[in-house]
Amino acid sequence: MIVVSNASPLIGLALIDQLDLFPALYERIYIANAARIEVIEKGKRRPGAVELAQADWLVPLTVSRRALAALRPYPSGLRAGEIETIALALQQRADIVLIDERLARKFAQSKGLQVLGTLGVLKQAHTRGLLPDLRGALDALRACGFRFSDTLYRQILIE
Repeated sequence: MIVVSNASPLIGLALIDQLDLFPALYERIYIANAARIEVIEKGKRRPGAVELAQADWLVPLTVSRRALAALRPYPSGLRAGEIETIALALQQRADIVLIDERLARKFAQSKGLQVLGTLGVLKQAHTRGLLPDLRGALDALRACGFRFSDTLYRQILIE
């Protein structure tokens, strides 16, 4: 399974000390350079930055100019990390792209990509028996300032 991640899911799981869910769910995760810079270099004082820099399951890749050009025109409001993540997912023919931001998710889906966000990763881990307390993980994310709607919170718990 080919998985490409944007910065947000990595940051989210790092905030609640659940980075170990990634290699348990996916053998390897690819990350575009712009997203890697956001998580590891600019985020070097954030929780998980050191662990992510050393993680052998997180593989940085360069996005080809061709893949970036194929995305144009892209919606205004997308950041470099999101654009490169979507381009890398297309370049690698990813099975899943991990991305949270609504505009980026919609754009990725419009390009035919299967999208999963941080909450979806937590739900998947819970379903596979890797995360016993889904509600606790969601509450911990919120306590760290990770924003998501009450409707989405309830929907994840009901499913």
